[in-house]
Amino acid sequence: MNQLLIYPEEIFDSKKVKLVDPDRLDHLKKVLKLKTGARIRVCIVDVGVGTATILDLQESECVLEIEKINSGLSPWCTLYVGLCRPPTLQKIFEHGTCMGIRSFHIVQAHLSEKSYWDSRLFRQKGFEKYFKLGLAQSNSYYRIPSLHRHYHLKNLSFEEDGQKKLLLDPGGCQLISDQDFPARENVTLCIGPERGWTEAEVLTLDSQGFQPVKVSSSLLRVEHALFHALAQLELIRLQEVNK
Repeated sequence: MNQLLIYPEEIFDSKKVKLVDPDRLDHLKKVLKLKTGARIRVCIVDVGVGTATILDLQESECVLEIEKINSGLSPWCTLYVGLCRPPTLQKIFEHGTCMGIRSFHIVQAHLSEKSYWDSRLFRQKGFEKYFKLGLAQSNSYYRIPSLHRHYHLKNLSFEEDGQKKLLLDPGGCQLISDQDFPARENVTLCIGPERGWTEAEVLTLDSQGFQPVKVSSSLLRVEHALFHALAQLELIRLQEVNK
C-alpha cells in the first residue's frame, strides 16, 4: 500500500479522520508498523492525494489529521475488454486502476464463456475490492473507476470515449510506440478475451475507428498485454509532457 485510502464520510472537524476499518488498521500497525506521530501518504477518494499525521493509534481506531491535499492525476484510459476468467479480471481491475484506467467496460464476446457473469466478482460487487487495492497501490490517482457490462459488442457506441482508439491485436502492423498524440488526450483501449475476437467483431471495431496495434512479437496473456500497453502509453504521455 503506497497511500492510505480515506473516504470523505470518515472526515470530521474539516481535517481530522477517524478510521475504524479493521483491514486498514491492521495494515497500519502490522505491515507499515506505524505509531502515533508518524506521517503517511493518503488518498481522499474522489477528492485528491496528500499527507496526514497519526494523532492517536489504538487497537480499534486511528485518528489522523490531514496536512495537505492536492489534486492527483486524473485517470486517462477507458478500457473495453472481452469477458475473461474471473482471476484474470481481478488482476486487470486491480492493476488497471493503479495505472490510470477510469472506466472498465466488460464485453461478452462471441468466444467468451457466459458463465463468468455468475462469478462473485460481479454478483456481489467483488470488483470493488480490486479497485480499492489498485488505488491504494497507486501513488498518484485518486478516483475509483466505474464498471459497465455489455452483452453485445455490436450494440456499443464509442462516441464519448477517448479520441485515440487502439485495438490490442497481436497481428497488428503498428506498435504502440509508433503512436503520437497530445499528452492530455484520453485513450480508449480494447482487448479481447483469452480466445480473442472473431473476424466479424474485429470488423465491427474497425468500423468504430479502432486502430490495431501490438505490444510484443509474442502472444501474451490478456492481463500482460494490457499492462504492457498501459506502461508504453504512459511513457509516451510523459515524453510529450516533457517536450
